[in-house]
Amino acid sequence: AILLGFIVLLAFSLIFWKKIFPTVSFLRPWAGAAFFLLLLLPLFFWSIRDTQFVKSNQVLSRTTTISLADRTTQARFSIWKMSARAVLERPILGWGQENYYLVFQKYFDPKLYASEPWFDRSHNIFLDWLVHAGIVGMLGFFGMLAAALWGIFRGMRKTTISLREGAVILTLFLVYLLQNIFVFDNLNTYLLLYGFLGYSAFLVGSSGIVSKSTPVGSRALVAKSALAIGIVIFLLGGYFFYWKPMREAHAIIRALLSYQQKISLPQIQNAFREALAFNTFGDTEAREQLGNAARDIVGNSQYSGEERVQFAKFAIDELKKELNQPAKDVKHMIFLASVMTRAAAISPQYLVEAEQILKEAIVISPTKQILYFELAQLYLMENRVDEALEVLRTTVKLEPAYDSATVNFFAVAQLARREDIIAEVRPLVLANIKTINRELLDRAGNIFRERQEFTAAKDVYLELAAREPDNPKFLALAAALLAELGEIEKAVIYAEAAARLDPEFAKEAEVFIRQLKAKQTQ
Repeated sequence: AILLGFIVLLAFSLIFWKKIFPTVSFLRPWAGAAFFLLLLLPLFFWSIRDTQFVKSNQVLSRTTTISLADRTTQARFSIWKMSARAVLERPILGWGQENYYLVFQKYFDPKLYASEPWFDRSHNIFLDWLVHAGIVGMLGFFGMLAAALWGIFRGMRKTTISLREGAVILTLFLVYLLQNIFVFDNLNTYLLLYGFLGYSAFLVGSSGIVSKSTPVGSRALVAKSALAIGIVIFLLGGYFFYWKPMREAHAIIRALLSYQQKISLPQIQNAFREALAFNTFGDTEAREQLGNAARDIVGNSQYSGEERVQFAKFAIDELKKELNQPAKDVKHMIFLASVMTRAAAISPQYLVEAEQILKEAIVISPTKQILYFELAQLYLMENRVDEALEVLRTTVKLEPAYDSATVNFFAVAQLARREDIIAEVRPLVLANIKTINRELLDRAGNIFRERQEFTAAKDVYLELAAREPDNPKFLALAAALLAELGEIEKAVIYAEAAARLDPEFAKEAEVFIRQLKAKQTQ
């Protein structure tokens, strides 16, 4: 956005050079050269995008790999579609500020499985305002910007604002809007935006466009009164909206450090209790972090059973408070259900409540796969394998390309010895070998080996060996499978490669290779 802003500013300067820089006309050719250089610069870096210089630079690498097929670009398109559906549902006043989670969970696109698990913005300023405040809110916000731009244009036309100054402030607004087409406002952009607006108001006011008929003394009195009132409001509001949340943020960090340092469980619990005692809008973040910690702690045998029972109860009671809202957030529901599921070993009654919570969450967000995974895990804990399989079947139907869905379905089907389901999902696993991640693909390979489907297992481990040529485990497994299928020469190559990487495997590999060569000569 900044680069495009410079290009626009240079183009404007070149067109109105005599008016903007009347005393330095000799610099205009240099400005023209800079303009064309900026136009060609992206093309130049794009042409050398495969060089180490570009790849080693985070900004250049990220910029030159952007494409319509890029994962983050595709995620933006999915989010925009979801937001558009939400706008059509509530076009006038929108869904309310900070309520994007309602849109995300209702219209979740299953293809977002490879992206962030939770989005809280549309990643587009126009859609953000339409979703949060509807057409009325969007017109209000952009009306404010339009008023500032109109004042600047009018001042430039009346020559009360110089072309140079006006061009710069207009370009700043343009840069702000360009970058917000793909991201969203935060503290940094708001500081800049209202800085631009304040300076625009100064320019417009000092140019005589704003009426100055009010006597100077009266204007000064109004200004001082407004300042005094503003200071009082800031001091009073600052305590509740800034100071207390800041202290809670520090308390959350202390709680997380106490958890990471594995100190006594009562101390960790007290640290989280201290954070929540501030009772600010930061409580939600504190409870989410508490939920993350609890999922690990309640199953950690280094703590006594009684301590874990107390911590689980504390975490569950706090997480339940997040559900006491008119519109529930499924993120908090899955946090709560997840803690309950893990706490079932020390308090079995939690499983019934966790199942109810997860089923309610699925009604709210029927296309969010992670909810089904958690419910399937719960069913497996209760040995309700057939129900777990049906739940996992739904995740595969939602998005067949989701490797976690297909491999988990495949694994549970093998566990249950359901040959009908294995026949159904096996082709999906094989079709996605190139895209399934390492851990899941290794898991699928183990299942194929267990089933003695050596051809499929070979394809899996040849793929893994190609991805990680320095991993002796994958090379050795590929060698064994190739040997099993009679591909002796290739098996020897892979076995020798594994032996070179793992000296402990060398003797075993030597015997293995000797046997293979003997078999080959028979």
